Amino acid sequence: MKPPERLSWTVHPFMERPLVSLAVLAAMAVSWAFGHYLLGPAGLLVAVLGTVSPLAHYLFPNEYTLTDEGVSVRVVLPSGVKPWDRFIGYTVYPDGVLLAYDPSVLRNRIHKGVFLRFAGNREAVLAFVRRRLGEGDGAPQA
Repeated sequence: MKPPERLSWTVHPFMERPLVSLAVLAAMAVSWAFGHYLLGPAGLLVAVLGTVSPLAHYLFPNEYTLTDEGVSVRVVLPSGVKPWDRFIGYTVYPDGVLLAYDPSVLRNRIHKGVFLRFAGNREAVLAFVRRRLGEGDGAPQA
């Protein structure tokens, strides 16, 4: 049986952990109120951008697509397709798999890779990743 040439799924971390999400919303509301108190509408805008942007992968649904061409992760805006040859290996975690970039490229020292969260599809994702990046114990491969 030939593995699928395309695998797509969606994960929404915000909905998976309601108590943590409530705490995140409370902290965001406090920071927004503080920003508005200090600088008015401009402070509110800065506080909203400063909290929503880094938390986007948690707040909004993550749409993952694996194809033979590469990997695509869409949170709010499409990120484009990252070709498989950009990755040198992978590390498997209980909740997902990290596709590792080559650290010899300066930019890749800052951006370690792409994390693909599982959504009840662990074996299908790992089979696709292994088919593209090779077998192994799941540790980054040189």
